[in-house]
Amino acid sequence: MSEFYVSAQGDDRDDGRTPLSPWRTLEKVNGFTFQPGDRLRFRCGDTFYGPLNIRANRMGGGPACTVEPYGGDIRNMPKLSCYKIIRPEVWADVGGGVWRVEINNPAQITGNITTVGADGANIGFLNVDGKLYANKSPSPSTLRRDWDFHSDGASFLYVKSTQNPGQRASSIMAAPRVVAIGDSPSMRYRYLDITGAGGHGVRWAGRSDIDMRFCHIHEIGGSYHAGQTRYGNGAEIWVGCSNITVSDCLLGDIYDTATTTQGFPVQTPGAGWNRIGLNDNFAYRCAQAFEVWARYGATPGEGRCPEGSGFHEVSALRWRLFDIGYGDFADTRKSRNEVAPFLIYRTETPDNDIRVSVSQMQNCGDRLIANLGAGRLPRQYRLETSNIALRAGLPLMTESNQTARQGKAWLNANGFSPDTKVVVDDRLKMTPQSEVKALWMTHASNMAAAAANTARPNRFGR
Repeated sequence: MSEFYVSAQGDDRDDGRTPLSPWRTLEKVNGFTFQPGDRLRFRCGDTFYGPLNIRANRMGGGPACTVEPYGGDIRNMPKLSCYKIIRPEVWADVGGGVWRVEINNPAQITGNITTVGADGANIGFLNVDGKLYANKSPSPSTLRRDWDFHSDGASFLYVKSTQNPGQRASSIMAAPRVVAIGDSPSMRYRYLDITGAGGHGVRWAGRSDIDMRFCHIHEIGGSYHAGQTRYGNGAEIWVGCSNITVSDCLLGDIYDTATTTQGFPVQTPGAGWNRIGLNDNFAYRCAQAFEVWARYGATPGEGRCPEGSGFHEVSALRWRLFDIGYGDFADTRKSRNEVAPFLIYRTETPDNDIRVSVSQMQNCGDRLIANLGAGRLPRQYRLETSNIALRAGLPLMTESNQTARQGKAWLNANGFSPDTKVVVDDRLKMTPQSEVKALWMTHASNMAAAAANTARPNRFGR
């Protein structure tokens, strides 16, 4: 078991085995084969561009590999960024208030220069001086508003602007279609800032023994998935996964859902999701906090999922939610039918051992549970003791006429915990991201202190 270090001031020609001889890039990391129990450490305060795809030798089993910081604390976690940074001098005027850049050309961008081809030119959103612009148009001719954009899936990014974008903003970044942290087996992730992907933040399919805690996953999604359908989740857990934990994390500014257990095919007994813990997370400005869907085949109704398949010991408990259904991505969604802290979407499995709960809600829409294409709630789906706050008039569940004012009747009708509190919240006020992050950092520091039993719990490495 070895330790490896990565620093923005490092050198990929070094061995990476000490803080004095660190590697520099994710390309070097992604090209290395790690052994069971190895630890990969990124220096706090540094930014590393491109996706992280750990390659590990799992032939003989053994302990999980760990990715973690060194040389700092929770206030300056290392950042893994998939953003392409556009050089200010390269914008070309193509007329009509539209400007163009070659988004895969390393002479015109910095940052993530490794995501190229169709994915590199499939942009999910723009980050302009820290503000997100997500109004993606199907062609350059349909660009109407300032900072509307079109990416052609081959070479070019087009942006609507009243003048040269490079002269208007000090920083323009584009999020390409990519998964920020790839599908590596048997891993531990701690205290990482994960951002700038037009695809997903993290995604696992058919994997087991993954533990992610105290990470900030934000500014994710919006790229085209198929045709002109846009997508992007904070943490996606596809069918076949077991023993997966994503807990005590902060997830926000995400096109679709903060976390999801979803997928197909579910065609054999025992197939599905087993022991998935998505607990004690914070979420802000996502379409949902937690989603589930499962199908026998690629399209609904292809077959019947066998007995024993589905969701087993899956939980999303004690979430703290802020502005769910609102934010920079919200206005670009074609429908708000799916907007809710909890989404259930056409789940065909017989086993649905799923527990959810909310510790705190502020300014969340448009209902507590969006139950789409499923009729009644799936058998075994349970809302445990929660603190629910919704605006007056919003339904507690899809196709329900019961609102927060009839909360107790709704709880009783669905067999949910009578200890749950349901109140009306009509403040209509967005919570600043800095405020949510400060609450989460306090939570993470307290959790680390309890675990480490030390007076300085938020120091990392050497």
